[in-house]
Amino acid sequence: MPSISVESLEHVKNVSSAKKAKFILGVGGGSLIDTAKVASFELGIPFISVPTIASHEGIASLY
Repeated sequence: MPSISVESLEHVKNVSSAKKAKFILGVGGGSLIDTAKVASFELGIPFISVPTIASHEGIASLY
């Protein structure tokens, strides 16, 4: 099962910070959405989820 890699998370955070992102858009499912979610939380910016698979349970998540 795929999981969030530290390298991917740091890359998303670094690019988002360098570009002065106002939000992070997570498109896909599973690890991709989770990486965007954690990065946005750690950077203190909004997160937008665009799940592309029906089995993505984050649709009903409080987080």
